[in-house]
Amino acid sequence: MYPAAGECLNILLDELKQHGLGRMELVTLEPDTGKALIRCYNSFQVKAIKKYGELYRTPRVVCNLLRGTFAAFLTEVLQRDIF
Repeated sequence: MYPAAGECLNILLDELKQHGLGRMELVTLEPDTGKALIRCYNSFQVKAIKKYGELYRTPRVVCNLLRGTFAAFLTEVLQRDIF
């Protein structure tokens, strides 16, 4: 029913970029294991966190909104639970 999972994910990444949520790059996708590595640049959430205070104890800041979006999208495309 869907094109390849990587194609679907790249379409989503382009849509998110068009809406100003950041620029995302699909580095790897392993449909068999349900793992994906996605890098995000210029995330709106990371900018807000850095501007308004230190909420993280490590230098790595994570955009939980986008992580949830990717998990939900991949759950649907791969037809398996992705966290």
